[in-house]
Amino acid sequence: MCMPLRAPEAWRVWYDPSSLEREIILVATVRRTIDRMFGSQRSTLVNEIKALAQHQPGWNSYRAPAISPNAIKIALDVVDAVAHRGAPLPSAAPSPDGGVMLSWDLPTLEVQLLVDEDSLDFSVARPGNPKIIDQQSVYKVHELEYALIERYLTVR
Repeated sequence: MCMPLRAPEAWRVWYDPSSLEREIILVATVRRTIDRMFGSQRSTLVNEIKALAQHQPGWNSYRAPAISPNAIKIALDVVDAVAHRGAPLPSAAPSPDGGVMLSWDLPTLEVQLLVDEDSLDFSVARPGNPKIIDQQSVYKVHELEYALIERYLTVR
């Protein structure tokens, strides 16, 4: 007569994931955890950036132009790239030249990113120190991922 296997043993016999499968499961678990942790914060930020489209020409006292739809789209792409890497999310504000300003006030860094119609200009400094650590202009979000997000915003 055959003895039935207990549930944990049966599971081990029936399913033994390869290391690749375990890695895929781990990545999916991490993404779900990030979505749970940052989901509402991210959706609030996305809504704030989308709301910048309502700024009409002359929205400030210096006759600023309306916020560029392309700058809004690129800023949303940056937020996706930042969230995908699990980095802290920025705050967003309109810029007086029609772009979107994203900023991070971290314990050891202050990061400013100006998203314009055709470029992404960033600067990195230490809090309380006016000296700029790094400053660059890039033209694509994937360039920004390597120049800024991976280098300064992600934890290694």
